[in-house]
Amino acid sequence: MTGSIPGFRPRPDTGLISGSREDRVPLPTIPRPSCGNLCGTCMDARGLSEDLVVRCARCSTSKELAEWMAAADKVLVF
Repeated sequence: MTGSIPGFRPRPDTGLISGSREDRVPLPTIPRPSCGNLCGTCMDARGLSEDLVVRCARCSTSKELAEWMAAADKVLVF
């Protein structure tokens, strides 16, 4: 995926994504294999489609997010 999103690329020295607010989040901390849901609005804003993300991740909806938040014991917002 390197080079497919202008301004977003892993930094070779740290393995972090540069060019985003999340550039302080290390990529290797995600347990493998991991599956998850991605924010559809965020994906659309960045021009991403589901074929550009890891195999088991999928685009989710705001309705699903609301359901998860209602069911959660705690919600982390950053």
